[in-house]
Amino acid sequence: MKNLEELLFLQSLPGLGKAAVYRDYMNLLPQVEGIDGLAGMLGMDVSSAEHLRESVKKQTDDLLSRRNLTVITALDEEYPAFLDALGRKKPLVLYVLGDASLLLSPGIAVVGTRSPSAHTRRIEPGLIKNLIEFTGEPIVSGLAAGCDAIAHDAAMNYHGKTMAVLPSGFDRIFPEENRGLAKRIAGSGGCLISEYLPGMRAQKYTFIERDGLIAALSHTVFAVECGMSSGTMETVKAAKILKRKLRCYMPGDIKLGDFTGNEYMVREMGAVAVRNTAGLKTVLEGIPEMEPVLQGAFHFAGRPA
Repeated sequence: MKNLEELLFLQSLPGLGKAAVYRDYMNLLPQVEGIDGLAGMLGMDVSSAEHLRESVKKQTDDLLSRRNLTVITALDEEYPAFLDALGRKKPLVLYVLGDASLLLSPGIAVVGTRSPSAHTRRIEPGLIKNLIEFTGEPIVSGLAAGCDAIAHDAAMNYHGKTMAVLPSGFDRIFPEENRGLAKRIAGSGGCLISEYLPGMRAQKYTFIERDGLIAALSHTVFAVECGMSSGTMETVKAAKILKRKLRCYMPGDIKLGDFTGNEYMVREMGAVAVRNTAGLKTVLEGIPEMEPVLQGAFHFAGRPA
């Protein structure tokens, strides 16, 4: 937790964003003597610095008192190097509830609409089962309703690990209906990840930051079902910018749901479409997908989905 208090102090200053902290202060923090030294460098008056110092001390004491919580700053050796792809948008501090060792290497993101079709609800558990069997890697998603929740739930049901990236602090789980799911994830060998203090509520910009972090924490982003206006496209766009692999599910009949976002991914973004278990295995192994694409379903629990 190198320079945690100093970073919390900087984050509490109005109008000072992550990019400015990285640009102007990050290289100086190891040389600064605590919050007082930082306040002096900033030219702050004593009363303002004292007020913020007390607030930061309470925040730090609260964080240190929480069981099973790991705090990692961008200056720590444990900070995931693959998040450097985010540049000055990468989190200054990561809060991890559960198994923080899952951050040692990137996983596979599985994302999609909050209102999946009946077809997607039926096949997605099989997709997750196959991903776990083929790779053994953690499933990364955003704890949202719909496809995200299905991905987390299926990962645990099939004895895999899952990582949920939050748009809020741990005390403000969003959506509220997934509070129980979040607790299961943290208690089952998975982890919850947030760049926000525990009491922070989700806001419009935090969803965009969350979606970018999902992509950064993954080497591959797999969209199950999404329309062009779906928030999933924010994760997809971030994956493209970060040069992550893009994959998406394409049913034999696209009228089974809203797959307009999936179609766009294939047509305009270079995503590889996967229709069935065989196709999934080949793209995960890095082999060009077989032509023609075999028609079929993902399998789970020993039978076709």
